[in-house]
Amino acid sequence: MTYEAKVTVPAWATAVMSALSKDETKTSTVSELDNGCLQYEFNQPVPIPSYLLALAVGKLESRDVSPRCRVWSEPSMVDAVAFEFSQVEDFLVAAESLTLPYQWTRYDLLCLPPSFPYGGMENPCLTFVTPTLLAGDKSLADVVAHGEFTGSIHQSGVMEEFSLLLDMVCRRGGAQLERQSGDERNMGEFLAQRRLDSLPGTKDHDKGPWGRQVLRFCGHIRLGGSEGEVSGRHGAS
Repeated sequence: MTYEAKVTVPAWATAVMSALSKDETKTSTVSELDNGCLQYEFNQPVPIPSYLLALAVGKLESRDVSPRCRVWSEPSMVDAVAFEFSQVEDFLVAAESLTLPYQWTRYDLLCLPPSFPYGGMENPCLTFVTPTLLAGDKSLADVVAHGEFTGSIHQSGVMEEFSLLLDMVCRRGGAQLERQSGDERNMGEFLAQRRLDSLPGTKDHDKGPWGRQVLRFCGHIRLGGSEGEVSGRHGAS
């Protein structure tokens, strides 16, 4: 689905969504209402599954880390978040070199507050990340390689295929890190195998239905570009 949204919030609050600002030339498209509240407007022109529609409201500040990447968080954390994820543009460039141009125009991150320290979600345009990634040395920032493209561009048609989706995401995210770092080890192979080993009967890639499916759909990214073709065909629908 595509969507447009208008979100009304108290004057002290900021609203962010898994979408673009209605006026893409502005950080936020916002107007003041007669009652003193603020109304934010958003637009998501790229089709997404319904579970990737995300909204957050709070006392937020932002910092730009590249022309298409911005971080959001509570004011007390925003500079630390900007430092930790200053390499996000590099991750995007590495991902694009493996597959296709980024489809959602912006890749922003919202660092969740310490009161919600668990989990995250690769929402289009606005990935939610946990504050436990703020190590102070950028050592955990590469978790976004999972979310920039891989968690949004690949979707499972039915829930029975969700584990296959996660295997594909791990393989491609690992290959992206390999490309960016110049490490010749097949990190994608390692990450995919780690997930496959947790499934019954799939200790080897060539054994078991899940192992065969991952190799069938992913292949080895460095050898054929097949995943870029899959991404281009299926997009985020």
